[in-house]
Amino acid sequence: MQRETFSINWLAVNLQVDRRTLNKRLEGVARHGEAREYYLADVFRALAVTPPKVSELERTRARLAVAQAQRVEQEVALNEGELMQADVVLAWIDDMAAVVKQRLMVIPDHLVAKLEPAAGSVAAPLVRELIREALNELSDRSQRLSEPRRRRALGSNGSQGRRS
Repeated sequence: MQRETFSINWLAVNLQVDRRTLNKRLEGVARHGEAREYYLADVFRALAVTPPKVSELERTRARLAVAQAQRVEQEVALNEGELMQADVVLAWIDDMAAVVKQRLMVIPDHLVAKLEPAAGSVAAPLVRELIREALNELSDRSQRLSEPRRRRALGSNGSQGRRS
């Protein structure tokens, strides 16, 4: 079986492409026969859509655009009160922990006032010790949980960051 060749006009009509555009896209494709026509397989290879090569600069610009969009979204959420800065949240948690500790530490004194003097003097030190143990355990846990957050909030160079 002999391969058939096709003229630029026939290809333009049947592929529904402008003849001049098709001619430009087929530059460099071998022509055959007396009429200098194209093999269909060569045309299809030349017209095959290949993804454009993306330069490193374009990839960097795309990453930058994504980062800028995320930054704007974060700032909008922060301004609308949907997010809070990490340092503000950590300060609020520290304040709440101080209030809770203060309230817990007065429980033994209130216990002494409500019990008989002999029972209160025995119970108060025990309750105080249990409260201290619980506070120490909570303090250890909160430090382990908040240390990575504090490092992120401060940034790698120790300066205050705007993480949320």
